[in-house]
Amino acid sequence: MSSPNRISVFIVDNHLLIREALRASIFSAEDMEVVGMATDGSKAIDAISTLQPRIVIMDLTMPKLDGVKAIYYLSKKYAQMRVLVYSPFEEELILRAVQAGAQGYLPKNVQYKELLEAIRIVNEGGAYLPEHIAERLIKDIQSKFIREECENSIAPLNKREKEILDLLGKGYSNEKISKEMCITSPTVRVYLHRISKKMSFRNRAEAVVFAAGLELEI
Repeated sequence: MSSPNRISVFIVDNHLLIREALRASIFSAEDMEVVGMATDGSKAIDAISTLQPRIVIMDLTMPKLDGVKAIYYLSKKYAQMRVLVYSPFEEELILRAVQAGAQGYLPKNVQYKELLEAIRIVNEGGAYLPEHIAERLIKDIQSKFIREECENSIAPLNKREKEILDLLGKGYSNEKISKEMCITSPTVRVYLHRISKKMSFRNRAEAVVFAAGLELEI
């Protein structure tokens, strides 16, 4: 049983020396304790269901069940649990882990004082991320928001108009659009006029740039 006055920590890493080094560092702090350890995500999930730690320190590259999948499962099942990724730096993998629900990242060469600081910050509800990882996540979120906003803005268009806008974004000429859609060139011009009016495009170039930035679901 963990002490209610201490931050309970569970360590998941398939290397014995790393697990023991982490445990020794955490043991040096009076306000936290290690309540359990596991060598892979599958064993971690089994143990965590009983131990219910506050903080899980998780490696990402492990046998059986990898860290990203384990993080996703834990973040869905245990809302109050916080996960700190402790892994070699691989930007895409770390981004996936954060998107799966991790609250922080530490490289494996981290000093023990920074490790303890990160645990305390995450325990208090904060996030602990290197600046470049945080910036990348912000850009991903912003681009997702912009895309959703743009896709919502095409709601006034009917299916046919969306198809033509999609082709316009792919660089199709009026003639090529007419052949692709099996309609006449004058009809294409009528559709483009309607699209421009509904979307308030000032010219064809603006429509092309807008459409090129979307992956339309038609």
